[in-house]
Amino acid sequence: MKGLKSSVIYFKNLLPPKFRYQLNSWRTCWYLARNDYCDFHLDGALQDFKFAKIEFNPNNQKLFCINPSFTYRSKPTEIYFRSTNIAYSPIADNFGNMVKNQNGEKLINSLQKGFLKSDPSNHSLTDVVTVEVPQSLEDVRVFDFNGEDLLVGTLVTEQKDSPAKLLQTRIGVSYKKSFFELDSPIGKRLEKNWVPIEIQNDILRLLHSNSPMRIVELDLVTGKQVSYLVPGTDEQINSSGGTPFLKMSDSSYLRIARKRFPLFGRGYIHISYLIQNSSSYRELKVSKPFIFQDFGFEICNGLSSDNKGNIYLSWGFNDSEMFFGECTYKVLKNWLSSNLMKKENQNSIIKSLQIMRKIKLSVE
Repeated sequence: MKGLKSSVIYFKNLLPPKFRYQLNSWRTCWYLARNDYCDFHLDGALQDFKFAKIEFNPNNQKLFCINPSFTYRSKPTEIYFRSTNIAYSPIADNFGNMVKNQNGEKLINSLQKGFLKSDPSNHSLTDVVTVEVPQSLEDVRVFDFNGEDLLVGTLVTEQKDSPAKLLQTRIGVSYKKSFFELDSPIGKRLEKNWVPIEIQNDILRLLHSNSPMRIVELDLVTGKQVSYLVPGTDEQINSSGGTPFLKMSDSSYLRIARKRFPLFGRGYIHISYLIQNSSSYRELKVSKPFIFQDFGFEICNGLSSDNKGNIYLSWGFNDSEMFFGECTYKVLKNWLSSNLMKKENQNSIIKSLQIMRKIKLSVE
């Protein structure tokens, strides 16, 4: 079976790029149709899911405010986000090349924060903080530790031993007055999208990858870094990044992860999954693939809860807008149980073809 799969990949790679992208886009439609993808905010089980746009315009500059994250302690909620003059739109040619939007020649790329008022429909920027290099992290996940914000993001640097001065990315962790640069545990030049799991005895655990599952541990006192594989964790989907792990009362975790797929005219879109992990981090349940609003760049990096059983999340949309949503834990848990991804195909071939047509028409 592996030999057949390798042969298919080999011959597919022989196709011209245009046809390869079109073929892969049809494969995306087929995958979504067979797995009965859903529209998160329109799903009947989530009728009380509320969300609103976060309106920030730092310094009145023509910047894109993208990929918000937060921790929920008490209102007003502090929102961290990336402020940049470069963004991509989910508009692509027949080869999958996406439209790049850039205001000005010099790169502006910083981490900022503002405050979200108690009324989710009334957003106001009361404070903006630009964090200077080296703590200027891209696309942070915010994690609460002893009432302090711990930030995990992507640090972009030049590869020191490269004559061509190639850019490399690594993971940066900012906590109080300490800043840690984490190396790739597998020797990759480009690393991003690690997510915080928990902190115990000053040891921060991060999810590096999920299939197989690799955990990175960082000692927040000494800066020592180690990593290890969790055995027997070839999970249903090879997901990337997403929100921090949110620990629930039964000691399991909830998180939202995502995966990128090619899709006609949209370039490479993000599809999300709600995942429940055990206390030992193994994946217990994985939802059907879903979108929050539309096929595009939906990057959900914020997930938190309060002591009243409410769940809050934040996501960026198409590198141009940010949103904040909420529902109850009970509703979210019931939604997951009712929308589990199955190992066998969930839709018939006829229904799948109908959904494929619907997807194709919706992105034209």
